[in-house]
Amino acid sequence: MFTPDHGLLLLCWILYCALHSALAVSSWKHWVEQHTGPAFKYYRIIYSIFATVSLTALLWYHFSFPATQQLLHAKWFNYVGIVFGIVGGFVMAICIRKYFFNLSGIDVFYKKKISDVPKLEMNGLHKFTRHPLYLGTLLFSWGVFLIWSYPQHLIANAVLTVYVLMAIRWEEKKLVREFGNEYREYASKVPRLFPWKLNM
Repeated sequence: MFTPDHGLLLLCWILYCALHSALAVSSWKHWVEQHTGPAFKYYRIIYSIFATVSLTALLWYHFSFPATQQLLHAKWFNYVGIVFGIVGGFVMAICIRKYFFNLSGIDVFYKKKISDVPKLEMNGLHKFTRHPLYLGTLLFSWGVFLIWSYPQHLIANAVLTVYVLMAIRWEEKKLVREFGNEYREYASKVPRLFPWKLNM
């Protein structure tokens, strides 16, 4: 069922996630800022373009794998997967729409207002989970696997799940440094990932 090519795919997903994280580390960005000066304001949009292009290439390779025998055979997995996929896709769409300018870096081409000063987001989906975009990503990706349970999807989801759980912990440390007790109080009331008391 698993072939050497699946091993290469696993390596590609690990490298993508590792590089994606490394380029977002504060120490690395500080080093780049020191060496680029005013041009550093374009870092996020360049990073976003690189991440998009590399992810597109990885997904092209990922979906080039043939549709072999599925790992799950019970029909109810498909129904659960459809629900997960729809809910996850909906959550991702809300988050991307809301944070597009900040996440993509395109806001560098617009004048920032005083109100654009970073603030802790606690409204909308953030009332139920501290990391809705990560939650939506996991629901969508595992939904795809439950519908089409091919080895390549299991490999991608395993890497993405580990990456998301690690990224959440890194991001939480950053949020504590940025917002201090305000974030600690918020974290004591709202679950980290799932909208119920099951913190990971």
